[in-house]
Amino acid sequence: MLSSYSLKETSQPDKYGINTGYSEVVTALTEYMKSIEINGLPNTSLIDDMVERYLTRLIYEKLYPKEPTARDIELNIRLKTLEWITDEHLSIKIKQKIDQQFECAAQIINQIEIKKNSVDKLDCILKATQLITDTISQVNQEAASADTVFPAFIRVLILAQSTRLQSNINFIELFINKSRMMSHAGYCFTQLKSAIVWIENVNYEQLKMDPHQFNRLQQEKNVKYGMCKRRDRKKRILLF
Repeated sequence: MLSSYSLKETSQPDKYGINTGYSEVVTALTEYMKSIEINGLPNTSLIDDMVERYLTRLIYEKLYPKEPTARDIELNIRLKTLEWITDEHLSIKIKQKIDQQFECAAQIINQIEIKKNSVDKLDCILKATQLITDTISQVNQEAASADTVFPAFIRVLILAQSTRLQSNINFIELFINKSRMMSHAGYCFTQLKSAIVWIENVNYEQLKMDPHQFNRLQQEKNVKYGMCKRRDRKKRILLF
């Protein structure tokens, strides 16, 4: 079951029941370790993290793609070609600019690539989301809502321009214990996936823009990042 094709793009990320089998192994091993007495064993509340980090690090060394996949590259280019989008385009409802905090959250998102287990990868998403939420709450002096956090999270992903985001999403989805996905971290992970869907499908209507302006800005970035050939304006052909 644990072969390299498991991490490739698919509309059914757990088609072969890998996450189900993995979760059963984690649960069984965790319960076993909690039932025995070993000097130096951490508190039972820490055993879950210890087991998951250890197992997924072993899996990571065997299965994580050595190079960016086609889906990684496609998503990275898409993020780059949307770098012209501003807070105003996203109707981010914040009383003052928090560009520095957005940049910091983007750096946290990009740390996901250097983590070699599913727990720490998921924690990067949680920490970035928490930073965005806390900052918005402090600036607006009221509890942050989904209407303010979600567009801000989209902005952070565009700033991050992560190079291997899809591979990391696939890894987390396959090798994270189901019980952890029921937590707040799991909710943040779901929000990340929703934000990516938005990014992949955004159009001028969602940004409340003039279609000609949207197409012009998009065309400029497509040319910059090699998404279309620089030919006569009437004859430019999209490569992808």
